[in-house]
Amino acid sequence: MLNSVLPEIYLITPPITDSEIFLYKLQKVIEKNKISCVRLRLSSTKDKEIIETTLLVKKLLDQWKIPLLIENHYKIVTQLELNGVHLTDGGHSITKVRQELGSNHIIGTFCGNSKHQALIAAENGADYVSIGPLAESKFSNDEKAPIDIFKWWSEVIEIPIVAEGNIDQITMKALLKYSDFIAIGNEIWDSDDFELTLSDLLLPLTHG
Repeated sequence: MLNSVLPEIYLITPPITDSEIFLYKLQKVIEKNKISCVRLRLSSTKDKEIIETTLLVKKLLDQWKIPLLIENHYKIVTQLELNGVHLTDGGHSITKVRQELGSNHIIGTFCGNSKHQALIAAENGADYVSIGPLAESKFSNDEKAPIDIFKWWSEVIEIPIVAEGNIDQITMKALLKYSDFIAIGNEIWDSDDFELTLSDLLLPLTHG
C-alpha cells in the first residue's frame, strides 16, 4: 500500500572474497545506519567456504539483531538458522523453495523490470519482490524499471516491494512514497569511500 513512512534500507553485500576486510566495512555501515536486513552474496562455490563466510557475517549481524538473507543458497538456510533466502530467478523456484523451507523463513525474489514476473512471484508466495535496475548502466544491458511500477504496486499490492539496482539520490527521492525497501549494494562497495558515498546517497531519506 502507499507508504506513510519512509522506505527501509536493505543492504546487499558484494560477492565476498575477503571476509576480514568485508566484515570491517559492514561493521562501519551498521554502526552508523539503520539497516533493516542484509542480503549475502558469495563468490565461492565451495560448501565449506560458503558456510564459514555465512556464519561470520551472521555472528556480526546477530549482535545488532539484523536479519540475514542468503542469495540463492536456500539449502543452508535451515541448517545455519538464517532468516531466509533471496532468489534471482524471477520467482520460478519459489514453490520448490517454499516446500523446502516452510512458512517460517523469508523468501524474496528479483524480478528485473517486469511487473508481470513480480505478480507471478507474489501469487506463488514470495514475501517480497525486488524490481530494478532504476537507472541504466554501461555495465549492463538491462532496461531500467519505471517508477510507475512502484507507484502502481504501492497502491494495489500488499506484498512489500524492494527497489534495487543503480540507485542514486534522484531515484531515491522519487521512490520515497512508493517503495517499502531500497536496496543498496554496489553503489557503495564500488566507491573509494563507501561511508561517504552511503551518507550522500541516503540524504533524501535522512531529510525526509
